[in-house]
Amino acid sequence: MQFESAAPGKTTPLALNYLKPEDTKIYKKGDKVKAIQPTETTYVENDGSGRWTFKGYDYDSQVIDKDDVFFTGKWEFTPTPYRLPIERLMAHLEKLRHLMLQIGVQKIEEDLLRVK
Repeated sequence: MQFESAAPGKTTPLALNYLKPEDTKIYKKGDKVKAIQPTETTYVENDGSGRWTFKGYDYDSQVIDKDDVFFTGKWEFTPTPYRLPIERLMAHLEKLRHLMLQIGVQKIEEDLLRVK
């Protein structure tokens, strides 16, 4: 059994390996093996960047033919929404307003120089 990200190119955290369920049953050829759901189906990143949610396995069950069966579980990452404090947002807007005024004044001066 392995876990992988549902999003291509995104690597699952190593901590998810500790959530893999263990199947202690002994199977023989012809037996049907059911995928065991992990006991924890969400994992929050330690750095607060987001959370992983278990979405399921590639197969619900498989029959042992000649080789061992293998299940791949998919986890989906949801980033934590970034919230800009209102004070910082207002400061950024004020800087943007000043910049736009400077650009506007420069444009007017350029236009006046062209008119002369």
